[in-house]
Amino acid sequence: MERQAIPDVRSSLVDVPLLKYYRTVKIRRLSIIGLGLIGTSIALAARKRVSGCQITGYDISRQALHQALRNQAVHRVAPDPAQCAADCELLLLAVPIRQVPGVFRKIRKTLPTGAIITDTCSTKRGVLRLARQWLPHPRRFVGSHPMFGGTSRGGNEAHWLLAQGARCLITPAGANPAAVQVVEDFWRQLGLVPMRTSPIDHDRLVARASHLPQMLASVLMGLQTERSIRLSGPGLRDTTRLAGSDPALWTEILLDNADFAAEALHSTTERLRQLSHALRAGDARTVARILRAGQRMRNRLMQPAPIAVSRKSGRSRLRGLG
Repeated sequence: MERQAIPDVRSSLVDVPLLKYYRTVKIRRLSIIGLGLIGTSIALAARKRVSGCQITGYDISRQALHQALRNQAVHRVAPDPAQCAADCELLLLAVPIRQVPGVFRKIRKTLPTGAIITDTCSTKRGVLRLARQWLPHPRRFVGSHPMFGGTSRGGNEAHWLLAQGARCLITPAGANPAAVQVVEDFWRQLGLVPMRTSPIDHDRLVARASHLPQMLASVLMGLQTERSIRLSGPGLRDTTRLAGSDPALWTEILLDNADFAAEALHSTTERLRQLSHALRAGDARTVARILRAGQRMRNRLMQPAPIAVSRKSGRSRLRGLG
């Protein structure tokens, strides 16, 4: 396999020699740190859809490494993050936010000059701050958030089809524009739909669309009793699927986005207070109005998302994401 020469550029501010390289690069050496559900699904999608791509994987769990090899998600495994990153063109971090500083410290000396880094973290302000703090070339870090997953963290439920048609939110703030394009093209190759937004808009909107459902599902199940569970129908199961997610992982996510998560909870509390007052007052009109608002937005959710495409750049944005 012919290897592409990565330009040797020492400055993190002036990436001019890299622009031509980034505009023509075809990812042939992909490294993935973190082989849980998302990392392994992405590896499987790359094996399926990116021709000639050699994938190296690392995970802190030896069981995850063996499983990734057994399922042919990766071509080889590395003994540590530094060696996993040492020969890549694109490095994907699919680890929880608390592990990111340690990974950055370990890879900063072995990461090839010109290599691009992206991630799968559920919040973006924190990971971008860490990239600026720890990486020698932070402009080659492009924040990503593929919007798929499940209640399991392990790679045993991974499948390349999980990524197909899923949105992938891209936060290009401060990144080399050509590196951003490489990352977007990579996600597109895997079957995802990349959408650009700012880190602050990302964190504010996912607090409402992703983190709030998790919190409400957990609280709702925590309010149940043995008797209420025994007599429940499918509605409770449908509404509270997310309550089965890993509490430790979600504690990290929520604390990393605490301001916007709390803001979303406050808005919910206000709406619930309105509903409670209406019920106590026998105010059928207000009760019906709140229920109809929920029905209307549920119907909207089940329709295809409106996608605006810039005529100038061809880039996609979800309307409302800036």
